[in-house]
Amino acid sequence: MNVQSAPQGNNIQVQGLQGGVAGRCSNCQNGVLTDSFTPCGIVLAICFFPLGLLCCWMMREKQCNMCGAKPAMQP
Repeated sequence: MNVQSAPQGNNIQVQGLQGGVAGRCSNCQNGVLTDSFTPCGIVLAICFFPLGLLCCWMMREKQCNMCGAKPAMQP
């Protein structure tokens, strides 16, 4: 009986997002992007509780913890 084994060592390449590793700052390449709530979002969360919490969450901004840069929004 002639048995053939599957080829081993298949390499799979995964392409990341444009701008480098996801979660990394595209400006300084060292920092990590963190979420922060905007002052307007916090006010909406307090005044229009509980629906304001959704507004506060949707209005988060990403900011680099090293250089303070804010990336442009992706469509």
